[in-house]
Amino acid sequence: MPIIEYSFRIFEPRYKKLLKDVNQNGEQIFGMCWPQNNNDGVSNIGVLVKIVQNKTLGDGTSLIRVQGCGRFQVNEWFEKGENRQNYPFANVTIFDDNAPGPNVTVEASALLSQTIRASIERIFDTMVDLYPQSISRITILRMIEDPIVTRRFFQQLDSGNIDLTTHNMRSLIQLKEKDADLVWWVLHVLGAPSQLGAEFLRNRSLNNRMRAVERLLLRTEEALEQRNQRNMEEKNNNNSNSGGGEEDEIID
Repeated sequence: MPIIEYSFRIFEPRYKKLLKDVNQNGEQIFGMCWPQNNNDGVSNIGVLVKIVQNKTLGDGTSLIRVQGCGRFQVNEWFEKGENRQNYPFANVTIFDDNAPGPNVTVEASALLSQTIRASIERIFDTMVDLYPQSISRITILRMIEDPIVTRRFFQQLDSGNIDLTTHNMRSLIQLKEKDADLVWWVLHVLGAPSQLGAEFLRNRSLNNRMRAVERLLLRTEEALEQRNQRNMEEKNNNNSNSGGGEEDEIID
């Protein structure tokens, strides 16, 4: 997905040739398309990625880290030639990720953006309440991208020395400034299934993608609230059964 970073090991001759060509063109950018679910070729919608790290290993393979930087649609696949060592090559049209779609006002877009950002903050608060359940830990890890900050944050959670109102821990969530980037960030944080991600990649309207994210966040909030409520009920039941002793910590 755009803005998200991924790591790959390059070992096939054709992709080693691709990496060499990309390094020579100066931009360090190439496109990626994914196999269709029916195994009939690859999707005609892809993601542009930029190499941000490239390490050549002693065995001639490479470890690269790339970041999504745009989307495209394949117009035409070219014949595989010897000069390209048979890696795929195509003519493409680059998408405008910021295109809002027809009949969308600036005011409506701004209100939708505020709604989404407020929902993310509420989800963060609920995740902190649910900590240290595994799903909360993974989601918080994705929300707070700085590993050092994340480690300190978990240390505070473990020690109980954390107060969202006093320390304003929500500021640790590195929300993307651009709404187009925020959409991809939310899908990454929530671990959206590949089929849903593919649908978003195809959608040309930013407003439609934001509306879909709004619905996804709403369902997430409802599910988290239900889980939180169940945990509270379990704690109350445990306290009743133990005669009012110390609260037991509920861990998934």
